[in-house]
Amino acid sequence: MSLMLSDVHQLVITQGSAILESHSLLSARNWMRGLCRNDSLLFMCRIQVSGKTEVRKFRVRFCADGSSSACDQCRVCVEKLHQFFPIKTSVAKSSADDVPSQNDVSGSLEASSTGHQQKTLEGEVTLGHLAQNLLSSERLPLAYTQHHTSPETLQQMLRMCLADPAFPAFVHSVESELNNIVQGSGGHSQGQG
Repeated sequence: MSLMLSDVHQLVITQGSAILESHSLLSARNWMRGLCRNDSLLFMCRIQVSGKTEVRKFRVRFCADGSSSACDQCRVCVEKLHQFFPIKTSVAKSSADDVPSQNDVSGSLEASSTGHQQKTLEGEVTLGHLAQNLLSSERLPLAYTQHHTSPETLQQMLRMCLADPAFPAFVHSVESELNNIVQGSGGHSQGQG
């Protein structure tokens, strides 16, 4: 499993070619919190579902590498992520197993049923499945139904995109690449499903 923070402040957690979690941290201070205990970091995300606020949780447990302990790896990660959202540190004498295992990253993409007739993707969602979903009418898992961009920022981004003469070609290229991923011929795309 790998945790990465991109140059554009995107937190991405992968296992092999599967993306387990991906969150833009630009406004994460408003909707994400963290709790660090020993070698584990628990992420708590507020999301809106059918007008109700729910909290989604997932845990990342760090491993030691050749030069530093698992706790040191976790501490370095907390230092980097703390600039984006609040993280409390809890020093516990017991093991990190005190954090419930249902919060592990591997189970974090499960979607709850909201009574809709549409099929909802559940469990591990590969890029291929996600691309196919975007081109069809299936509902996305809860993790993919929320964005945390303010309406003002979203409006500015949309206006900037529409003002760019290359934007329609970009949209066409995105749609073509989604179709390539769905068909399994996504060339250099990672995480094909």
